[in-house]
This record gives sequence, C-alpha cells and structure tokens, in this order.
Amino acid sequence: EEEAINEINVVKEVIRIAKEKKMKFALDDFGTGYSNFIYLRYFDVEILKLDGSLIKNIDKDKDNQIIIEGISLICKKKGIKLLAEMVETKEELETLRAIGIDYVQGYYFGKPSSEPVLRAKGNVLFRVKKFG
Repeated sequence: EEEAINEINVVKEVIRIAKEKKMKFALDDFGTGYSNFIYLRYFDVEILKLDGSLIKNIDKDKDNQIIIEGISLICKKKGIKLLAEMVETKEELETLRAIGIDYVQGYYFGKPSSEPVLRAKGNVLFRVKKFG
C-alpha cells in the first residue's frame, strides 16, 4: 500500500510539472481494472476516457447506463470532460447523448486512421451535441 501511494505521488508530481508547461491529461480505459476511482481523487486530468467495454450495447444495458450516469455526475462536479470510446451505433450515440457525455469516438464515425490522415481531417474528437 505504501508503495502504491509513493507511485501516486510521483505521478501527481509529473502531472503538476507538465501542467506548468500547459500540457493536458486524459485518463484512458476508465472502467477497467480495480483502482480507477482513486485516480479521479488524486490526478488532475481534463478528460476521462470511458473504456469501450462499458459503452458496447449501452443502449440495451441498463446496468451500464446507471454506472455511466454516476461517472458522468462525478466528472461534471469535478470539471472533467467525459469521452466514450467504441461508439458503433446510432442507438449507442443517442443513449450517451441523453446521459450527457461530452465527446465520443468509434466506428460510428470512422475507422482508425494513420496520423497523416487524422491531421488532414482536422478535429477528430466529436462533440456529442453536434451529431445525430
């Protein structure tokens, strides 16, 4: 436990130094593993990326909807933007829109692309409110 706290302190310091240089941070794959919520307590991040395992079939999975609604509330209170990975259907998008997710990514919008292709496309994060 002491070792884990030391690691958290090291990461916090790295984030603090990087933020002084105007860098921003996202916490990826949230919803997998066992200690993700503790990261929200200790790490000053701007975006929380929900793991696709929570998003898949969210339009049909009431339990995951409840979990995502709770995470969304926490993020709103902490000023953290929420991004849903692996959005594949219009129904998933609509469910995420109703919950209040800020950003989405996934095959519904396009397949993974190389860096030059993404640069040519410009903004590759899609705000949920702009799509229907």
